[in-house]
Amino acid sequence: KLEGENSQETLITSAAYADLLRKLGKLQESKVRFDSTIKKMIEVFGPESEDLYLAKGNQALLFEDLGEYEAALFNYQQVYEFENATLGENHPNTLIDLNNLAGIYRKMGDYNQAEGYYLQALKGMETSLGPEHPETISITNNLGLLYDDMYLLEKAEPLLRKALKNSRTVLGNEHPKSIALMNNLAGLYESQGVFQKSEPLYKETIALNKKMFGKEHSNTIASVNNLGYLYM
Repeated sequence: KLEGENSQETLITSAAYADLLRKLGKLQESKVRFDSTIKKMIEVFGPESEDLYLAKGNQALLFEDLGEYEAALFNYQQVYEFENATLGENHPNTLIDLNNLAGIYRKMGDYNQAEGYYLQALKGMETSLGPEHPETISITNNLGLLYDDMYLLEKAEPLLRKALKNSRTVLGNEHPKSIALMNNLAGLYESQGVFQKSEPLYKETIALNKKMFGKEHSNTIASVNNLGYLYM
């Protein structure tokens, strides 16, 4: 049994602390911690440890925050290949990995690659967890936003409407996820120039954010700004 700095418990805790640093915005400290922890995990547990790939997935989030998209893509690809081999291609974790790959390709501007991964992930999630599961809702929304980026607004609208409808059904109208999805749909209508549909949605997001978070919260301020931009 390994003890001290090489024990499984210590290394898992170290990786969790690295992720906490990321969430706190201490990105360089997080990077140093992830680098040393993952190196030690490989030395101690070998290259096929489940804990190692969990850490690599969280490190990929850090790379995204740092704008290091190639590094994030490398990690996400490794995590996907590991979970595809160990859990199977239709396991929810593997499908989430596909969603992550799609997201990084979207940020890199490779929309065709992103679309393929999103479609594969969405089909798998709808089959394994159903269309109203929160993870399925997230991927539906992500694909809609991708089509918005691609100016394929006729494809984006039904997906964003579906994501919002299912989120309201499952999570409720006042859930932060539902509010965010409402904002996304409002933004799409703004892109389409359909201001009579965009305006009431923006107003509703403002009211809900004020109710849930207060008028000084960053979400509320952002929703007020979105409505302001609509009037400009």
